[in-house]
Amino acid sequence: MEIAQKSQRQDNDIDAICNRIDQLCSLTEMYYGKVKELYDRVEALEKMIVKVPEFYEYWKKLNACGHQD
Repeated sequence: MEIAQKSQRQDNDIDAICNRIDQLCSLTEMYYGKVKELYDRVEALEKMIVKVPEFYEYWKKLNACGHQD
């Protein structure tokens, strides 16, 4: 009886760990999607900035001051 209970607890622990891993994978995919979306938006913004000389000059000055583009 005790062996069966111990085995059941281990199975439950394994199930809980697997469920947590699944949750973490889902969160990782969600965050990756958000980061990708932000990256795409920044990329689109950069393309628009290049088309407007005043903004492009400002962008270059920001980068020269140590800001990341």
